[in-house]
Amino acid sequence: MILFLSPSFAFASPRIIDLGTYNGRNIYVYAVNSSNHLAGSCQVSVSDSHPCFYNGTNWVDLGGFGGQIGFANSLNDSDQVVGVSYDANLKPHAFLWQTGVLTDLGDLSTFGSSAVAINNHGQVVGYSYIVQNQSHATLWENGQIKDLGTLPGGNISSANSINNNGDIVGISNVASGDYHAFVFRNNQMADLGGIKTNTTPLAVNDFRQFVGFTTNVPGADDAAFSYKNGNFVTLPWNSGPSWARDINNKGLVVGFGYNAPQGGVKHATLWVNNSVTELGSLSASGISEASSINDTNVIAGDSPDSSGINHAVLWTKN
Repeated sequence: MILFLSPSFAFASPRIIDLGTYNGRNIYVYAVNSSNHLAGSCQVSVSDSHPCFYNGTNWVDLGGFGGQIGFANSLNDSDQVVGVSYDANLKPHAFLWQTGVLTDLGDLSTFGSSAVAINNHGQVVGYSYIVQNQSHATLWENGQIKDLGTLPGGNISSANSINNNGDIVGISNVASGDYHAFVFRNNQMADLGGIKTNTTPLAVNDFRQFVGFTTNVPGADDAAFSYKNGNFVTLPWNSGPSWARDINNKGLVVGFGYNAPQGGVKHATLWVNNSVTELGSLSASGISEASSINDTNVIAGDSPDSSGINHAVLWTKN
């Protein structure tokens, strides 16, 4: 297979590793742990996608709760995997999977929930609906479920990441209707504001540095950002929308950017000290997305082949 790498990343001597498909069907990768194991979503039939786990050798179908859609959003270094799976009535169920057992984590009401991230202590965060179409940031810990609430004046929130110190970042609306970034620490939710009207943190490292995207018009002017030392910084990108999906404890940031102002082709991207590098793809289409990076700088994501089937990939240095 011919691999197409951007000149800037080729200069850094990367290696792109094709982990293939799920029985010839699409795989979408969302997280990597210290063992280079992966969490994602695998297309198991024409109409069904299940949460799945890559154990270093094989992809494992984690099953679900009777519906057609599921996603494994995160995993920790103990190979505990969390995500969401829908039942036949389209209700979302937050789940924890470990050593072959899929457990429904429960919700704050009867309207469902989604687990978004897990740390190495087994603390799980995400969101749960308290009424239909209105969610609150949620923490699952030691068999208990906790409503983290919202920022003052808001009624919708989501917890999107938790580090190994228990710091939680997420998003909440406020009285103005804008959506602000928050950090939840010491049993308190603090309003960090944002850059544009919607500022969404997606990942936080153990040094309380976090990344995400900010936008006024979702999908049109999305801009990747990082938050360090109390300051938001928009990350450089050539043109088009961009998202920062993850940050490791060395401060390396990964995500994607589009090559045109209103979309175009999505390119997997690495930011190091505000320097941007396109990571390359599996085919001449140039399409790829980087979703996660571990502390050995192994980057995980996905990219389609020449026929359009999405493959799981890793990017590493030689």
